[in-house]
Amino acid sequence: MGTTKTPLYDALVLAISAYEASDDWDADGLPEIAAMYAALPDDAGPDTAAWRTYSAAWGLAWSAYRAPFEAAMDAAREALAKSDEPREYTIRYRDGSGVEDTIISTPREIEAAVADHVLAGDWSCDEEEPTTAYIDVAVTCIDGYDDPQTITIDVPEPDCDSDDGHDWRSPWSVVGGLKENPGVRGHGGGTICTEVCAHCGRYRISDSWAQRHDTGEQGLDETTYRAADDESLAYVERCAAKLREAAAAE
Repeated sequence: MGTTKTPLYDALVLAISAYEASDDWDADGLPEIAAMYAALPDDAGPDTAAWRTYSAAWGLAWSAYRAPFEAAMDAAREALAKSDEPREYTIRYRDGSGVEDTIISTPREIEAAVADHVLAGDWSCDEEEPTTAYIDVAVTCIDGYDDPQTITIDVPEPDCDSDDGHDWRSPWSVVGGLKENPGVRGHGGGTICTEVCAHCGRYRISDSWAQRHDTGEQGLDETTYRAADDESLAYVERCAAKLREAAAAE
């Protein structure tokens, strides 16, 4: 277990190590326990009164030996938990991969630090139909911190074929819906808005009541980009034709 060179964290690391080492202590090293063991009849088994008496005494002695180590560990953990000293946090990805990362942060900044760390990762997506992704992690620290978090990864807007970039529009002839509000339809407690780029024909679908397929969680904001199709490309050509006509008329 690494340390961060901060006093309270390092004190807890040492206290935990001492407590774990005390687990190996053998109560038979005490004269009174050793004498009880020596006095056991040869045929004394786990179900006999003599053995149960010896076992209970052994357990009490072992617990009494470990108690100061446990108290010191608990005190060190409480002191660290109440402070804002930097400390080491473990990020476990809850996707079954077993991947773990460690970061140094403070309690006040840990949520933002986890989000920054996860977002800096290399997360691949469907190039043909990129969409919002959700990364579930469990964040823990030896100070007792244990918090599950979900980091939302919004996919970057795909490049447009035009040097001018995307021009998102909602032509009723392409995206459908009501003529007075094209491309918009109700979805649960929100809406799905479909737009098309007048330059390249790619679609952008914004869902304000999306649902995760793996957990069933609803009410999420999700954006998906869909490849152009014949209908949207025909719209792009119509838009280009109008521009050419306008330019010729000048």
